[in-house]
This record gives sequence, structure tokens and C-alpha cells, in this order.
Amino acid sequence: MMSIRVRKNEERGKAKYDWLESYHTFSFDTYYDEKEMGFGELRVINEDIVQSGRGFGEHGHKNMEIITYVVDGELTHRDSTGAKHVMGPGGVQKMSAGRGIHHSEMNEGSVPVHLFQVWIVPNKQNVEPAYEERKPDPKARKGNWQILASNHSAPDSVSLLADAEILTTVLDPGQTIEYHLATDRRAWLQVIRGEVKVEGENLRQGDGARLWNVEDIKLVASFDGAEVILFDLA
Repeated sequence: MMSIRVRKNEERGKAKYDWLESYHTFSFDTYYDEKEMGFGELRVINEDIVQSGRGFGEHGHKNMEIITYVVDGELTHRDSTGAKHVMGPGGVQKMSAGRGIHHSEMNEGSVPVHLFQVWIVPNKQNVEPAYEERKPDPKARKGNWQILASNHSAPDSVSLLADAEILTTVLDPGQTIEYHLATDRRAWLQVIRGEVKVEGENLRQGDGARLWNVEDIKLVASFDGAEVILFDLA
């Protein structure tokens, strides 16, 4: 029997400052919930809105796959590998922190940047730090699953040192899409915008859901349409 457990928007941790509005799906920083420490190797899903001229100054990480997906605005990335890139809407980046990396993520644009940052526990430790960035074709995700990150070669996606895949889709009002989940896999679904129905549950913007013991996940968009991220996990 399919199992689903919904994590409502208002249940997430929240941090609000003059420059940042941040929502934590799982325990992060000063927000702690012993029942929400992650889902499999998925450790962090943070939704951030960063004001113009502000951002996350230089800081370090080790042994984590850190993926950032920009919804709106522009994000400027710099790190100790020498990488410097500016990502716009639909852009995705991945840092393999490995044995240690320092980076900053700043909004140097004129409008707020809306992004999701994801942490996944890697399957290899202490590797050489690495950075990748892609800008997938936004038309390809309209009514279809588009791979943003995976542990195998996929067009216009970043690579992961983890048994995981991250996908997105944009649905028109009333549109339906299905996703086949392989045996012994589980999934996390996060709604970026709009509203979808999944196995009788209505998920709105900011809501997420754990799904397991399921083969085919069916999503139906509401009258407003929807944009979602799906995590396929071991």
C-alpha cells in the first residue's frame, strides 16, 4: 500500500531577517525538530528569498553535495575552486564539498532572488572539491519531467555523488503527470508554486510530502497550475 506523509508549509522552520526569509523543511541552523532530520540521504531543503545586495558570505562545508536551484532573480556564486558564476531563473548548480570548500552565494542583482538549496549526503568521502552549473531549457519542463541533478549522465543536468535524482516539472491548470518510482525507492515532493493533488492529498505552495511503497506517483495540477521538485531517493 502506498504511504504518504505531508509536511505542510506552515510546519516548516522559519528564519526572517531584514535581508532574508528562509524556510527549513528539515532541522537546520537554530531550527531543530528531532522528527525532521531528513529523509534518507536528503538532509536539507531550504527555501530562501534573499534581498538585493545581500546574501550568504564566505563559509565552509565538508563532505556534502550542495545543490542550488534558482526560481526567480539572480544568484552570484564564488568558491575556493576559483569558480564564479551568475545563475538566473531555472539555473542549477552543484558543489561537491568533499575534503573542504569555501563559498559565498550573493544577490548582486536589483531584485530579490528566490532559491532552493538542497543538501544530500554523498556516497564518497573526502573527494576533491568540485563545482558544476547548468541552465536547462525551460521549455523542456513544461508538462514533462526534467532532470536537474543525477548520479548518471543526463542532458543539461549536474552530476551527484549520491544515489539520488532531482527532477522538476511545470504543469498547466488541470494537467496530469506521472512518475514511475523503481522498487525499493522513495520520493520527496516539494511544491514550488501552485497546487497539486497527489493520492488524494492537496499540496499547496511550500508543502512537501514523503512517498514510499509506491510505483507510480500521479500528480494533478489545480486551476492555478503548479511547479514542483521531485527527489528520487534510495
